[in-house]
Amino acid sequence: MPFEPRPDKPPRREAFKRVIMATRVYPLEPSSTATYLGKIAGAFAADSEAVVVSATKGSASPSAANPFVIELSSVPFLGR
Repeated sequence: MPFEPRPDKPPRREAFKRVIMATRVYPLEPSSTATYLGKIAGAFAADSEAVVVSATKGSASPSAANPFVIELSSVPFLGR
């Protein structure tokens, strides 16, 4: 039996409790990808706790920030 939405009830939008993003680029990196990822993390942070694991130097945030950014000082990449 396939799922069919009930016409008498609008779909609910439920926020995630915690979102974790891992990325090589994040704001302070001057690329459009970093800018977009920063905006996406900010949008998630509006409704939930957001944590970003970033390899961009200088991207770490203060402990009370949301999204909270953890900066990895070195990330080994295989095949390079």
